[in-house]
Amino acid sequence: MKLVDILATVDDASAHVPEGWGQGRATYGGLVAALMQTHLERSTLQGRPLRSASIHFIGPVAPGEVQFSSELIRSGKSSLQAQCRLLQGGKTLAMLTATCGESRASEIIVPASLAPTSIGPDEGQAMPDLPGLVPDFMQRFDIRWGVGGLPFTGAASADISGWVRLREAMPANTLLTPAIIMAYVDAWPPTTLQMFSRPAPVSTMTWTLDCEVLAEPITADGWWQYEAQTLSSGDGYTVARSQLWSASGQLVASSQQHVAGFL
Repeated sequence: MKLVDILATVDDASAHVPEGWGQGRATYGGLVAALMQTHLERSTLQGRPLRSASIHFIGPVAPGEVQFSSELIRSGKSSLQAQCRLLQGGKTLAMLTATCGESRASEIIVPASLAPTSIGPDEGQAMPDLPGLVPDFMQRFDIRWGVGGLPFTGAASADISGWVRLREAMPANTLLTPAIIMAYVDAWPPTTLQMFSRPAPVSTMTWTLDCEVLAEPITADGWWQYEAQTLSSGDGYTVARSQLWSASGQLVASSQQHVAGFL
């Protein structure tokens, strides 16, 4: 089932998570976040653009029906805060807190960061198909490494960069949304996974995503440039920061994740 079709199942109270989007014993976190963001957009955000989202993964989401509980926390003249909880079997398994804000005139303008110089996606190393090692959801994405190594190869670096796109064809003129951005940003393996010398589980605990509100809408298909740096790693936890740009070099999101690793 395609990403846009899954997001289309979101209604007033629930959605359906299909098979084929697994990440170990859980559903892919980027999809879980995208579902919650979609529910907030349809129920609570009043059409205001997302500026920042904080996502907490509490327990594994299984394929099947999930429920949502969304709440408007505060709505002001130009900004609002809202929260969505995703539930399954009566238990809260994920939470997303969104901060939205309308554009205002500003005397202070600092241009967004430029995309780094990189080899093109056709020159990058693709993720191989390794059943049992590569999560199911990775079949949905085409990832090409420019810098860094494949997971579990004992690399010396903890930074990565390259390109990502969905393998599936999107309906014509599908526009980029925060929900689709979430799916793209989270598709890459955690930065330190390439340093592992053998397979071991990892799990994102918290994730903060800051979205750029674009002057003009852009379509969601095609290649997206990605770069991530490890800020710290130890005691079984890694903190990494990443950015996502359009193929034309336009920054669309920046992100930070706190990941638990079991090696």
